[in-house]
Amino acid sequence: MTIKPPLQEKKFIELDANFSTTRRVTMERPAIINDPCAKVQSHLFLPPNPERRGEGGLRTKGYFKHSYPETSELSEKFAVPLVTIITVVFNGEKHLEQAIQSVISQSYNNVEYIIIDGGSRDSTIDIIRKYDDQIDYWLSEPDEGIYDAMNKGWKLSQGDYIYYLGSDDILLNIPSQSIQKASLNNTDIIHGNVIMDNGQLRISRYNPLIVFKNTLCPQGLFIKKKLLAQLPFNTKYKVYADFDLNQKIYKMSASSIKDKSTIAFFRLGGASSSYQDNSKLANCKQEYARVIYDNFGLSGLILSWIWGAVRGLVVKNNIHLHTDYKTLKRILKDCK
Repeated sequence: MTIKPPLQEKKFIELDANFSTTRRVTMERPAIINDPCAKVQSHLFLPPNPERRGEGGLRTKGYFKHSYPETSELSEKFAVPLVTIITVVFNGEKHLEQAIQSVISQSYNNVEYIIIDGGSRDSTIDIIRKYDDQIDYWLSEPDEGIYDAMNKGWKLSQGDYIYYLGSDDILLNIPSQSIQKASLNNTDIIHGNVIMDNGQLRISRYNPLIVFKNTLCPQGLFIKKKLLAQLPFNTKYKVYADFDLNQKIYKMSASSIKDKSTIAFFRLGGASSSYQDNSKLANCKQEYARVIYDNFGLSGLILSWIWGAVRGLVVKNNIHLHTDYKTLKRILKDCK
């Protein structure tokens, strides 16, 4: 059992009680202490970039975030963990504002919100600037793809738990009780369900079937920041780095809490759900298989093919290994 140090009282400022991101701020600059063995390192600000198109937010004005103690009805102090929400966006003017509003309207009192824009050329930056006083930190600069941007967001986060919200998705609920319980028990992940825009409820499961498919909903997953320090997104994958991360989490026997609530509204059409034409579908299938092969070897890949064959899974709008033997042979050749 981990014995937590006594909770320290901190002076907090309430900038605006109407927003989750402005109820608890401090002008006390956090100390950045990195583990030299970690694969990624934390920063309050990234180094200057001549291609940067803008940056801003509360952090640039001297306001920061911490976890803090609160007193219950029984007068016992408990931690209110800082939850960092990261949105990665590129030319996302259509739905971004709705995503932002869903974050800042949450009832949870200790939220840090970071937006990483890949150098958008539409009105995305104008939308972000509109919420400069509610976003903790944002920047706009070219990146090497969605997972590079997600790793960048992690580097800038100060939260105990990290959550990634798509720029076209809606956050419905921050599971406060599960997060507080997870913090108390040093739990690695909290996972909940997701409702998709076709009305289907996707149930998140953390079990051995993750060898075959992504049973953890990325849009319903809160991950301990210290865990992500050792497991950054692998940028060699263009679509399924989140599947790779979830498999690695399972392989290391990470502890978990299942929250029964619906965490987010997920719009189909993101990077991993919009590959419809045959050429993209083939590439997607091979990357999906590559993730399984890299994490569980040839036996895992063959078992996943057998599992898919037995279930007859050829599902529209989802990428599964087809029961075509030629497809399996091509994937095995690619994985050598």
